Amino acid sequence: MPSIDSAVAAKPPTAYVGAVSAALNKAEMILKVVMSNMDTPEDYVEHYSTLLPDSNTSELQKVLDMRGVKKVEQAAILQAYRQKFGAAADATPMVPVGMGNALSATQALNAVVSMAADGLAETTSMKRLEKLVKRNF
Repeated sequence: MPSIDSAVAAKPPTAYVGAVSAALNKAEMILKVVMSNMDTPEDYVEHYSTLLPDSNTSELQKVLDMRGVKKVEQAAILQAYRQKFGAAADATPMVPVGMGNALSATQALNAVVSMAADGLAETTSMKRLEKLVKRNF
């Protein structure tokens, strides 16, 4: 692995580059969804499903918590999501991420990192980075 001051021009392993690119792409899509407009629940669900097609209600609820959406408004959006995708959308149980209207920056960072790292093997560098970030915050 090359370092910053290294004179040797070595390329990182392809698997590493692919895993990091996939995780960063997912994190970018999550941030786009968090920052997008929320005109109607149906429009938001459509935008969410376009950017994060392999998602579920648990991830949607985490995104809504990061946005600081009130629980009453979350219920309408989650209902629209379930109507669009049916019971398959509830593949994992919904878990509330935070209390109150908005998460702290640390909780939001941890949520984005963990959601971006989903699907990667436990031994990958991204999972180790996620654990390191969670320990330091």
